[in-house]
Amino acid sequence: GAGGGGRRPAPAPHRGGRGPAAGAPGARGLLAMLMQYVVHAVVTRRLLLGEGLTSAAVPARYGNYMLAALAVVLGGFVGALVLVFPGIMLLLRWSLSTSFTLARGMTAREALAASRDATKGHRWVLLGAWAVLWGLLLLPYGALIWSVNGFNQFAMMPVLSPMGVVKLVWTALATCGSLAFAVGAFSVLVGRSDRLSEIFA
Repeated sequence: GAGGGGRRPAPAPHRGGRGPAAGAPGARGLLAMLMQYVVHAVVTRRLLLGEGLTSAAVPARYGNYMLAALAVVLGGFVGALVLVFPGIMLLLRWSLSTSFTLARGMTAREALAASRDATKGHRWVLLGAWAVLWGLLLLPYGALIWSVNGFNQFAMMPVLSPMGVVKLVWTALATCGSLAFAVGAFSVLVGRSDRLSEIFA
């Protein structure tokens, strides 16, 4: 039109979640993972106390629990980058380290060494047991992902939706199963040797 040059104002930029808070999902994910490890540590400590594998007089080194867990994750990841099998063996070698920090009051370094010694000669049995456990857990997980046509859609499922509730239930069951298995392995490989040491002391 006259005087306007026929130009329309440029549309305002879309503000649909791409602003300064774009990194918020990543921060929330990191915080959720940290909280998950805190819950794992507290529950594992209670299980160890309940099974008589430690006592309230032994300090629970929660900070060292986090360091040991970080070492296990990073060590397994680096090992898997080199070759998959060494990464799996390293995970099995250090699989009891977090329990040692809570049951024996060890530092992360001491716990990694203790786990290495405790699992020596038993890693193939541990591998088979873990394979059975995670096979049972991952089969229904894979079916859930297939039912919603992809992992991304499953991961972004609203919490209050029916499938979101199913995902929460599966996560809870998987967590309980893995923690119970870890404490059970500690009981068999470490608790047994401790009791024999007391008998023959």
